[in-house]
Amino acid sequence: CTKTQVTQPLVNTTTRQTTYPLVNITGNNTCQPENACNYFIFSILAFMVPMVLSFIFIFITSSTLLPMLFSSSGILKRILGSMIVGIFYQIILVFVLLFMTGKELFLGKDNPREDTEALYIYKLFESLGEALPQLILNIVYITHNGGWVQTVSAVFSSGSLLLNLTSGFKACKVMRAIL
Repeated sequence: CTKTQVTQPLVNTTTRQTTYPLVNITGNNTCQPENACNYFIFSILAFMVPMVLSFIFIFITSSTLLPMLFSSSGILKRILGSMIVGIFYQIILVFVLLFMTGKELFLGKDNPREDTEALYIYKLFESLGEALPQLILNIVYITHNGGWVQTVSAVFSSGSLLLNLTSGFKACKVMRAIL
């Protein structure tokens, strides 16, 4: 936002101080930070990257991990199925996690190791594609604007990110040995 000084100064009658308020070129007093659009675009990209990573992962591994969903070898069916699951994977992941947890908790049945490791790989997509860019965005915001609350948030986010990356890469190693 381009800041310009108003020609009419504001005088506080109780303190007798004269101030010259800064306004943007539209004339209102709500001036946005310089990089507000850049922050918004970067956050939208960070939201979309896990979906793209999920689509690629499902497309490549669809014949081994999801044979009931992709039983035919048609490339169009694989692409369409991968896109649908990739776009809605965040919703699907919640229901799958609830189902698997409920199965273990209430029925006492253990989940197959392949399923558990595949879920860690999906969490890796969220870590690499969403949490890491958001942490970078948070650190950039802190360096420009400061704030102890944002700093504490960045510290806890980095700890969570390291934990998810560690478990995700271990899951990749285990899945490689299984498949």
